[in-house]
Amino acid sequence: MKYFHLTTPQKNIWNLQKYYEDTAIGNQCGAIIFNEERNIALLQQAICQFIQSQSGLRLRFYEESEPMQYISDEIDTSIPFMSFSSMDELDRYAESFAQTSIGLLDTPMYRFVVFQIGQKNGILVTLSHLISDAWTFGLMANQIDVAYHQLTGEANLLSAKTTDALLKADYMDYVQFENTYLSSERYIKDKKYWEEKYALCPEKSLIKSHVVATPSVEAKRMVETLPRSLKRKIEDYCKTHSITPAVLFETAITTYLSKINPENKSITIGVLVLNRSNAKQKNIAGMFISTMPLTITLPESITVSELATQITREHISIFRHQKYPFSNILTFLREKQNFTGNLYDVIFSFQNAKTNTNAETRWYSNGSSEVPLAIHIDDRDGDDKYTMTIDYQTAIFKENTEIKLIIDRLEYILEQITEDSVRPIKDICIVPKQELQKLIYKFNDTHVDFSEKKCVHELFSEQVRETPDKLALIFENKEFSYRQLNEMTNSLAHFLRKAGVRPNDVVPILARRSWHVIVAMLGILKAGGAFMSIDVTHPTERIKYILESTKSKIVLMTCVMSYIHLEVPVPQKDCPYATETG
Repeated sequence: MKYFHLTTPQKNIWNLQKYYEDTAIGNQCGAIIFNEERNIALLQQAICQFIQSQSGLRLRFYEESEPMQYISDEIDTSIPFMSFSSMDELDRYAESFAQTSIGLLDTPMYRFVVFQIGQKNGILVTLSHLISDAWTFGLMANQIDVAYHQLTGEANLLSAKTTDALLKADYMDYVQFENTYLSSERYIKDKKYWEEKYALCPEKSLIKSHVVATPSVEAKRMVETLPRSLKRKIEDYCKTHSITPAVLFETAITTYLSKINPENKSITIGVLVLNRSNAKQKNIAGMFISTMPLTITLPESITVSELATQITREHISIFRHQKYPFSNILTFLREKQNFTGNLYDVIFSFQNAKTNTNAETRWYSNGSSEVPLAIHIDDRDGDDKYTMTIDYQTAIFKENTEIKLIIDRLEYILEQITEDSVRPIKDICIVPKQELQKLIYKFNDTHVDFSEKKCVHELFSEQVRETPDKLALIFENKEFSYRQLNEMTNSLAHFLRKAGVRPNDVVPILARRSWHVIVAMLGILKAGGAFMSIDVTHPTERIKYILESTKSKIVLMTCVMSYIHLEVPVPQKDCPYATETG
């Protein structure tokens, strides 16, 4: 048995799956739903023929000092059949199917199910990313379809050509191709290109300011069909200006990121590249695809059309050097530029590899994403609409409403771009009119009826009785319910009364912004006193003067302010909040 080293794209997937071993981050899952009823046994046989013809699907992996792979002669021919009563039932099953890890070591890296819904048949498949990419799925649909029609006796000239291509499809050819590249002059030239490109440390293009205590790749998916009218506008714009739809979408994403990172002089996103160099490789199923950084500089006066042209040129440039491993670029940045983290928060892909079959496709999330936001535009079925699929990390985006806002904003940017190609990027508005109305009028409508005869702490106590377990206070990574906040403020109020605070006494609060300040305010009010917040940035003598003029019996302060010597009592250990740092 012959063993082979992993290719660079495979190594990236291997490392991801090893690091996040409790996830299905290495899975790819989709369904092909044929628009007519097919013979189940022949469809299962066609799948087996496809697996047999593509050595890349029969790869298995093992690990000693390093991961290795070999081609197995075994084919799992036990392809199950399932019947679903509705598309919803299929989707529910497929979501679980997609998020069940295939595994890594010495096991088939694929799972197939043939299914029926009403008068239609289909194939549900999960492939390990170690043996497949997005192009592989389109290739699979076409080649299984051809094999099926050969089995039914409906073969044609196109089928014969496809069969001939299958006989020459060997992923090991690509393994050898990459080995040759890694020791070539081309590799040295590519290395020089990327190191010169990032001779200066690049700026980070954050999709959202975030601090995550524990890194997590857990993700959810949102799918939105863009308006048909917008697709027509995009296609017309692209024909007029000789650019691709992918570039136009990247123009919109770059514009959006520049607006939310206003200090940046450049924006970087990750773009997926096919990484197949010739027609022969396009007939090979396997993991070829790679991600490359697309960095765009943004002069203040740049227009929409100028930005699109710059992105097109940058595409041409990086595509010439796309075989260079992205991991090597990151290693260079970390060693030479002290760069930390990743180069980008957003990955973009434009999927337009047509299946060329009488079928529709559906795609399912594996429940993970290696970046905060992955945006995929799907035009594979060749209909009159674009489908936008967004995978987002739930540790960063807590609510799916945030993702819906991003989708709406990108749509609005695309509408503006297609209407006026000479508009400066700085004049593009990222907030749609509907959202703007909500921000200006709904969110600023603070009118509410309440009793003017009740104090704030009394209204708070009423709310505690109505919704004790609802969220009342958030500060950074801390959250408190009304019940918890009430218990803390009651405890502080009792302490203050015991310390001698009486109605109308002034109690100063000397603290930086924190949740303790809210507890202090409510506690003082419940004790019958009046709180007075003091700016901690004032000079020490000014603070002492204010405190002395209040003639306060006690001061509430955080320990970070304890360097100030005061002539009034400061709570010590007997107050549960006195020693907390604000």
